[in-house]
Amino acid sequence: VTSTSPGEGKTTTSASLAMSLAQMGKVLLIDADLRKPSIAKRFDIPVFHPGLSNLIVGTEEFAECIHVDEKSGVTIMPSGQIPGNPLELLSNIRFDELIKTLKAQYDHIIIDTPPTQAVSDALVISQSADSVIYVVKSDLTSIKPIKAGLERLFEAKAHVAGVVLNQVDMSKSMDEHSHGYYDYFDYSQQSEEPKA
Repeated sequence: VTSTSPGEGKTTTSASLAMSLAQMGKVLLIDADLRKPSIAKRFDIPVFHPGLSNLIVGTEEFAECIHVDEKSGVTIMPSGQIPGNPLELLSNIRFDELIKTLKAQYDHIIIDTPPTQAVSDALVISQSADSVIYVVKSDLTSIKPIKAGLERLFEAKAHVAGVVLNQVDMSKSMDEHSHGYYDYFDYSQQSEEPKA
C-alpha cells in the first residue's frame, strides 16, 4: 500500500485492510516504511520492538519481530530499528526471500510503504508484492503527481490493483455535482491543476 505523498492515509488504509482480512484468514501487516514508521504507534507496540529491519539484517528471529494484536487477530511486524540505508536494506535479496517465505505462512500480507514521490522504497517493495494499492486523499493531491507516481510503479512492472480515493467529503461532492457528473470535467473554468 502506497501513496503519492505523506498524509494521504496509506497507513490507515493498510491497518483497516489488514483488520478486515483478518476476519477471513491469517493476516500479517508489515511496516516497511523504514524512514517514518507509524504502525507500531497505531497498535501501541513499543518503539524499540524489533521488526522488519532486524529480521533482514539477521539480528533477531522471526518470533521476536512480530506482535499479535489481540483485538483484531492481525499479526504485526513493525519496522524495527530505523536503518541508515533503508533502500539498500529493502533491495537486499533477503527481503524478497523473506516475503516469499511469509507468503506460505499467511493468507494475506499487507505491506505499508513510503510514498512514491518521496523515495524509491515502494518501487523496490512492489517487486516482491503480488499487487499494489495506491491511496489518494481527496482534494489534497493534484492529478499530475498522482499520474507520475502511478507511472513510476508501471515502469517498475508493479501490478497496480487499484486506487483508493480516501477521505472524500460526500456532502461537498453532492453540492458540487448536483447538476450532474458532466460539469465536473469542465476544465475551461478551472484555473488550477485539478485535485483527485
